[in-house]
Amino acid sequence: MSSKSIRLQIPFILFSKRFSVKNLEKFLFFTTLIIISLGFINADEPMIRSKLSSVEIGTDITFTWENIDKDDIDPKIIFWETTTYPSENNHILNESSGWRFLNEQSKWKPSKAEIQGQISIKAPEVKNIYSIFYCATNFDGFFCKFQRPITVISCLNNDIITKQFIKPNSNVEHLIVFISENHSFDSIYGNYCKAETFSNPTCNYGPQCCEAIPKELNGVKPKDLTDVQNSRFDPCHSRSCEESEINGGKMDKYIIGGVGSDPNNFAAAIDDEFSAKYYFDWARNYAMSDRFFQSSAGASSQNDMYFAGGKFFFLDNAYGPQNKKIIPGAQCRDDFISYYDPTVLDLLNTCNVSWTFYGQGQTEKFKRDDCSEKFFDLTDNPFAYFPSLTQGDDVKNKFRDFNDLINDIKNGTLPSVSYVKAFEMYTEHPGNSGGFVMGQMLSNKIIEAVKNSEIYKNNTLVFLVPDESGGFYDHITPPPTSTVDGMIYGPRTQFIVVGEIAKKNYISHIPIESSSIIRFIEWNWVGEEGQLYTRDRVVNNIGDLLDEEKAGIEVPSVNDPHFVSEKMKIKFEKKSLKFLENK
Repeated sequence: MSSKSIRLQIPFILFSKRFSVKNLEKFLFFTTLIIISLGFINADEPMIRSKLSSVEIGTDITFTWENIDKDDIDPKIIFWETTTYPSENNHILNESSGWRFLNEQSKWKPSKAEIQGQISIKAPEVKNIYSIFYCATNFDGFFCKFQRPITVISCLNNDIITKQFIKPNSNVEHLIVFISENHSFDSIYGNYCKAETFSNPTCNYGPQCCEAIPKELNGVKPKDLTDVQNSRFDPCHSRSCEESEINGGKMDKYIIGGVGSDPNNFAAAIDDEFSAKYYFDWARNYAMSDRFFQSSAGASSQNDMYFAGGKFFFLDNAYGPQNKKIIPGAQCRDDFISYYDPTVLDLLNTCNVSWTFYGQGQTEKFKRDDCSEKFFDLTDNPFAYFPSLTQGDDVKNKFRDFNDLINDIKNGTLPSVSYVKAFEMYTEHPGNSGGFVMGQMLSNKIIEAVKNSEIYKNNTLVFLVPDESGGFYDHITPPPTSTVDGMIYGPRTQFIVVGEIAKKNYISHIPIESSSIIRFIEWNWVGEEGQLYTRDRVVNNIGDLLDEEKAGIEVPSVNDPHFVSEKMKIKFEKKSLKFLENK
């Protein structure tokens, strides 16, 4: 609202015959807006911005600032460790890096900074997740105000001089993560697996090495999850429903006695072209996990965010991404939000590793509020919530259409890391007509394109994984509450690794989750695990699903902070020697 339009409101409010206390409140409100618009009151807090959420150790990062109070003395921007809080006597980490005055004259005498400006700061020499603070002194004394987190990382796979990415740690040069929706492990593989329920098999090859779905539950037998059955019923999958059905790990309130209980929750796919034939074939020919757990009990968007940041951000489907004018997609929420936390893609940007998010139908013309199953729902893209990824110069090359993925495979232009999401109809989401089989066909289209590529068939993996279990029954108790974000784990979901480097007809029993994918990406391309400082520091990696000989190296599996393969030791030693030579 302009100052002119505000002023026009005031005479009406003051001199209206209906003048009242409510009108007086309006008068005071509009008067305050006029004062602010004329510059008499600075209503905004100091704002420190950066296009980056991740930076390599010792490199420069540019910050812009605005709304600095003209009376602040010695204003500065500092990196600070997240475990403490800066104080007047303890706020400089290092003499040469991690902070700068906004006015360089402050080195010799107290000075003030401009209300807005720009400055470059050398990042600390120590890897960590840091908080960026604006600190200064005013009439109340010394103060610091938190601005945003930034992770300082090391890119061990980059050239020490040019900073350019060289090659990944393993023979996996390309990864495609296809994220489907809303199925538990039992609902997909309960009829594929042949071991007796709760028998805890220790073998790894073939369907006799994973547990079947119970033959009966509360007097009810599991329904066949065909394409028709999947389209007829969409189980309740909010946090309240899933936590109630899990029932503290008893897994006994899916049919009766809980929030969202329903006999239709108890279902399992069959080896049929109208059900899960593709899933059964992938299990026979590649590797899968029978201990991949939903990151937290709750709906799709809540769990999608773990693929990006490895931690809890918001409950269920509470928010849509605020960057709605930048990336194509339907806006299917009433509330919007942005986050400035670092993501796995920020780490890849820092280390100059290529990536793309492919969303089906992102080039289609549609109204922003068209939330039908025929259009791409922007909330299905977890990376759209992060301005560090959506406001770059090449954003149109980073967020592209599904058809571009197929063309990139054919043309030899596939990035190192890709994420793929279909529009609602083909996500396999229950309640969508025909989507269960069509979603599998879409996944298979990617797999066949890779298999038929002379460039990618031997060096590319495809991960097939849903965002969450969708309220379908699963009989295995999830792990304890996460020590990182305090969230309760959800049930198991399917996780299949497809590609020549994957083991064949293999079933892994090592517990993993969505953040394990981040950990693998960090290990393979960034060079070191756990640099988001979220669940990626504590979860297991996916190495057990890969063929060591074809991978060319032993990929980590069980989280062991002391694990370093012999090939990695040699690589680190060479890198350290080269670094010392150039100091």
